[in-house]
Parts: sequence; C-alpha cells; structure tokens
Amino acid sequence: MGMTAAEKNRNGIREWVFQRATNFLVILYGVVMLCFFLSADGFSYDTLSLLFSKTWFVLYTLITLACACLNSVLAGWQIATDYGRKFNISESALTSVGVIVSAGYFVFGLMILF
Repeated sequence: MGMTAAEKNRNGIREWVFQRATNFLVILYGVVMLCFFLSADGFSYDTLSLLFSKTWFVLYTLITLACACLNSVLAGWQIATDYGRKFNISESALTSVGVIVSAGYFVFGLMILF
C-alpha cells in the first residue's frame, strides 16, 4: 500500500508540540503539588484528601494522566519505528506493547483517582 498525500506531508510538528505541551502539564502538576504541600501541614493522608477533594484538581489530574498516557503511546511508536527496523522486530508488536502498557497505566490511574 502506498502512503496518502497527508501521510507524505507529515513532518512531526504536531507530535513535537503535543509532547512539549504534555511535558509542561506534568511539570506544572508537580509544581502545584509541591506548592500545596509546602503551604499545607506537610505530606499526609489528610493533606492529600484535602487536595483531591477539590473538583478542579481531580479534573486537572485526569487531563494530565490522559495526556501522559497518550504521550507514552506516541513515544513508544517513535521508539518502535526507530529501533524496530534496526533490530528487525515488528513495529506493530512494539507499538502494541506500548499501547497496552499505557492503557494499563491509565486504567490504574483511574482506579486510584475514583
């Protein structure tokens, strides 16, 4: 099968921007948690319960979790296309492993969050 015109014109800018935006979300998430713990009574179950009782933080956690999982799928695909050919391993199999691990990570995160 040949590549479509849209596939030929892809240069990776969208993926690069998505990865950088996701990295920003994750770093900001860490900064928010760090600031909260520094301003609260320290790191304890009660402090975490207070933080996760806020709807905005649960939504932000959910968005960050989803973006981090999608980012890992994208990174897995990039690694699979680079090293799958080099070591003669199926790119589809490597990408599938990345998707399965990321989906498990997402489901586990949802179980903890809700």
